[in-house]
Amino acid sequence: MREVARRNRVTGWVRFLDGETAEAVLEGEERDVDAVLRWAYAGPQGTKVREVKIIRETYTGEFSDFTIK
Repeated sequence: MREVARRNRVTGWVRFLDGETAEAVLEGEERDVDAVLRWAYAGPQGTKVREVKIIRETYTGEFSDFTIK
């Protein structure tokens, strides 16, 4: 996700909560964030995504890069 986010000029972070669950915060232009979300629905090669929950919030400009926590 970090590579896809950086390629699409999206900032924020992703972290793994357990072996099957990840949480992410994405900031950027709507079309760029949507590109990362499309990738998230497909998941990385060799994985199976069962569910993606999206909560939209006001853009704050809080992040300068995309990191893995």
